[in-house]
Amino acid sequence: MTQRLAAAQAKAHEVLASAPDSEVPFIRGLEDRFGELQARYRDYGRAAEAVFAVLSTENPDREQVAIATAELRQEENSIGREIRVLRAALSNRIRERVDGAEERERTTGLFIIGFSVAAIAVGVGATAWSARTLRPMRNLIRGVSRIGRGDYNAQLGVRGD
Repeated sequence: MTQRLAAAQAKAHEVLASAPDSEVPFIRGLEDRFGELQARYRDYGRAAEAVFAVLSTENPDREQVAIATAELRQEENSIGREIRVLRAALSNRIRERVDGAEERERTTGLFIIGFSVAAIAVGVGATAWSARTLRPMRNLIRGVSRIGRGDYNAQLGVRGD
């Protein structure tokens, strides 16, 4: 377990190099917690050795065995609590990051939809504006075509400049 904790602490240190500034305090906290767990496992090892030392005597004293066993269980419980707290902290942090990513994804999707609707509206508006703007040109072309066919009484029907 000590090797696993050392590997986890090394991994946290490695991640720290590429982590965003907002994550640095959390990762440093993880490194510290891994170090504390390593110290607790060393204490656990000493407590286990104490139990074995008491039990390896010719006539183990029940009271000493009970005391050594109680200390060992206390270390186990302490380590178990710390691991559960660490697991919860990691799970919460991961959930926070996933929730944040999902929120950014939703926001980005809404912006894409909004910009798409705006682009369609601009396209429809430009089409309507160009049709309205070019209407006098169509009237002029029709009138010129009639004159070209020989209808010299044709009105062009174009007002303005």
